[in-house]
Amino acid sequence: MIERMVIKKLQKLENAIENLIKDIAYPLPFVLDANWVNGLGVIRSLGQIGLQSVAVNYDAAGVGLYSKYALGVVGPNPWDDPDGLVDLLIIAGRILPRKGVLFITDDKYMEVLSAAKDTLRPYFLFSFPDMDVLTKVLDKQEQYAAAEKAGLAHPRSMTVRSADDLEHWRDDVFPIVIKGVSGKDFFHRFGCQAKEVENLEEARTIIKQGKAIDFLVQEIIPGGEEQLFTLGCYINAKGETKGVFTGRKLRQYPRYYGTCTVGESVSCEELIVPALATLRNLNFHGITQVECKRDPRDGNLKLIEINGRFWKWHSLATACGVNLAASAYRDISGWGTYIPESQMYGLKWVVLVDDLRGVRKDILNKEFELLPWLRTIAPPFISGLFTWQDVKPFLMKIVFYLKKVFGIQGRVE
Repeated sequence: MIERMVIKKLQKLENAIENLIKDIAYPLPFVLDANWVNGLGVIRSLGQIGLQSVAVNYDAAGVGLYSKYALGVVGPNPWDDPDGLVDLLIIAGRILPRKGVLFITDDKYMEVLSAAKDTLRPYFLFSFPDMDVLTKVLDKQEQYAAAEKAGLAHPRSMTVRSADDLEHWRDDVFPIVIKGVSGKDFFHRFGCQAKEVENLEEARTIIKQGKAIDFLVQEIIPGGEEQLFTLGCYINAKGETKGVFTGRKLRQYPRYYGTCTVGESVSCEELIVPALATLRNLNFHGITQVECKRDPRDGNLKLIEINGRFWKWHSLATACGVNLAASAYRDISGWGTYIPESQMYGLKWVVLVDDLRGVRKDILNKEFELLPWLRTIAPPFISGLFTWQDVKPFLMKIVFYLKKVFGIQGRVE
């Protein structure tokens, strides 16, 4: 195995990839982005079946860059330089003796690379759908229309493009939550996944602040995050399902409209059939997460969103015997076969560095309860970040955190 390094200059990229592929005969996986535990989870899941990956991130602080299962590459930011990102992949692709396989963990990366498929097709195979399908999957109203056909309920919602559109929202349906039709666009504008508002005036203020963003206004389903259930799966281009996982969130940060910090593998048979039917109605293929919330008012699971990519805590599926990255890789590349095991239930997934941020906020808001929190992180569990088998990403996270706290500048290799 060659010595791992983080490649920051394009002139070093060709030599690094050439050295990497000397020792391998399989199609090389590329993981974008490698910023946090979702990308790291893909890299480690592929490492579990003996694969090395090229991990790409827009800055050197991405933890996936430092995995022993990856060659880390710092590349262009897809928001600022999408063409540069495509060019980087072309440079890498030209060196490969056979097509690589692209794995995506972020909506923006997926939008950029899906739009560039024709350009990248000579060099890569894809684990995500074409742009026409992707456009529907990223549009939550399209998701809800497909869910209705499949018999899967969803909360009352409406797409809003200007403050004037709010006149069509019923005054008696408050409080509400406002999200982006594309979640990442909303996050990059407001720094959060969603905003809860109490009245029409608050809603208008947010809409006016988000120029060029399509918003989703949605009723709030009562209940905590432990009522958020997930189906994760891989569906190939023929429409065949090659792996299914079900689980639920136990905690998230921010608490009500955030990303998972503690998840659990649980059986949720009632979600499988309507969720897969919804995906078929969208003509979807690739890796996906379907998230629903159980509504205590009628007991039904209701669709919250569909992510057409790896989600944050998918590595729990791998730990429970359903390695979706391996399923996708083997199917797409034709390099061997992978048959998922029967899912193990009861195992938890934890990222304490994120969860403790939620705990801190709960303490400040006088909402923290020690015993319920301890129950959510009670064994058995795995860490989404730390493992003795691949410890450097965890250590680098500490290094970058300390550099940020103390304002230290300088290069980290």
